[in-house]
Amino acid sequence: MAERALEALDDATSRMPLAYDGEALGRVRPDQMPRMLGAITHPENQVTATFSFDDLTAIQNRVDTAKVTDLSKGEADGPAGVVAGFNGKTYILDGHHRIIGRWLAGDEEVTVRYIDLNPRSNAMKAATVLKVDDSLGLVFGWAIVCKEDGEDHFDTQGDHIPEEVMLKAASDFMGEVERVGADMHVWADDGTPIKTGSVVFAWPMTTEIAKAMGFSGRNTGLMIAYKPDDDALLKRFRDGIYTGFSIGGSATKEAVQ
Repeated sequence: MAERALEALDDATSRMPLAYDGEALGRVRPDQMPRMLGAITHPENQVTATFSFDDLTAIQNRVDTAKVTDLSKGEADGPAGVVAGFNGKTYILDGHHRIIGRWLAGDEEVTVRYIDLNPRSNAMKAATVLKVDDSLGLVFGWAIVCKEDGEDHFDTQGDHIPEEVMLKAASDFMGEVERVGADMHVWADDGTPIKTGSVVFAWPMTTEIAKAMGFSGRNTGLMIAYKPDDDALLKRFRDGIYTGFSIGGSATKEAVQ
């Protein structure tokens, strides 16, 4: 392999040797931005992954020559930076100099912290419609089931939402202005829900909350009342065509043993 070298732009800086996209941050959606900033602020909370340099795209077009040269002389010590997947590419968010230092050292791959910002599945979905109230135009049921008969509940896609995750997500969701309810078959291409109603009531039922309230039952999870925007959608619930909910939430999947 030929020895790698930086291309000087001036006395202090060199051209970015990797693919570069200066408009990348302008294409980050508002719902992606908090997670992206969180990944930069708390890289230790992100997964560790290894990428080829050819698979990475920089968001800055130059590096400090002396800094990169100095970094290239040491051994790799932990993840070199933070990268994010979105819009079909993997972008360097933080650690450009450390990553290019590994490139200049001749490494073929680099280990980084990684966050996937691509559209996420409507994971706050699921569960069971229990009652339709025509007089109020409301549909009652479980939007999320966490436990069933004391055991972790897994949905038809093999996903499980722990009680503590549900509780935090429900708090964030109910703090939103619209509290979007979506038709389970109508989601935009970018992964955002198309509003077809609103969640007007919600109650997070964890094991501890149920005990404190003196309740007992088979399930824990998130109970909601959903108000469709039109009678046709309400009729689908009444007629049993729709047996579950699709509310405006999302989640990042994490593989566990």
